[in-house]
Amino acid sequence: MLVGTAGSGKTTIFKLLAEAETNLDADKGGFRWDRKVMNPKAITSPQMYGNKDEISQEYTPGIFSTLWKKCNNRQYKVMSWLTCDGPVDAIWIENLNTVLDDNKLLTLANGERIPMTDNCKMVFEVENLNNASPATVSRAGIVFVSESDLSWEPYIETWLKLRNDERKNPKEFAKLRQLYEKYLKDGAFFSFLNETLNPTMKGPDCLRVKNFIDLFTILMNKNLDLLNDDESFYEKIWVFAMAWAFGGTLEPGDRLKLNNYLEKKSAASMPKNLKPNESIFEMTLSVAGKWES
Repeated sequence: MLVGTAGSGKTTIFKLLAEAETNLDADKGGFRWDRKVMNPKAITSPQMYGNKDEISQEYTPGIFSTLWKKCNNRQYKVMSWLTCDGPVDAIWIENLNTVLDDNKLLTLANGERIPMTDNCKMVFEVENLNNASPATVSRAGIVFVSESDLSWEPYIETWLKLRNDERKNPKEFAKLRQLYEKYLKDGAFFSFLNETLNPTMKGPDCLRVKNFIDLFTILMNKNLDLLNDDESFYEKIWVFAMAWAFGGTLEPGDRLKLNNYLEKKSAASMPKNLKPNESIFEMTLSVAGKWES
């Protein structure tokens, strides 16, 4: 079981390890390593394991049982990681007890019994084990990936590098680096966000940063001509994207607090002459680069 929040790097860890193992085995003429991924919470238990009709006695294979049969075939020259990517709970995982114990055997509704072979591994990629029973947890090895191991900085650093490689515009790169260092790099903004504000839907910082990068990039690409003529427009787009990416799930009172925080950072880039209880969330940027109601 690989456990950690969304965005902590779990999937990338799997992909890199599979790629490395494939490269190592290729030198020996060995197996290719591959992941078969499914979300067990997206389907019902009969759809997962298969179902036998009580009247006709006809058996319909399930998604997991079909993957299990394919992966646990010694003639199949692939080392498979059969990955359940989704929350672990007693509703679906109890049916895997015989797979997770020493028998390593899947028993299907039609009476078929399929043992786990050496070229298949059972893997769970989950956010937490809050709803997993002790019986389930004790049967598996646990690798925990902390959100703080990777954090959010690599998202922005990678984006800045890729943007620079793509655009080859030193002036733009310098401006984006300056904005990053002014608003985000020291981590003070995230301390304010997590300690002062209370979003209606919480999420990891790295995913909110990704939302910010996506929104900011789209707004930049739509306004490239204006950005070339007016460099201050970069910062207006930046604070607008920050407001919605980080504050879109805030209640009105907290939106005002976020507006005031951004105002202190750069009053020149923020909307002017707002009415009482109005904030950047009531404004938009026109095609001329001006704030409009």
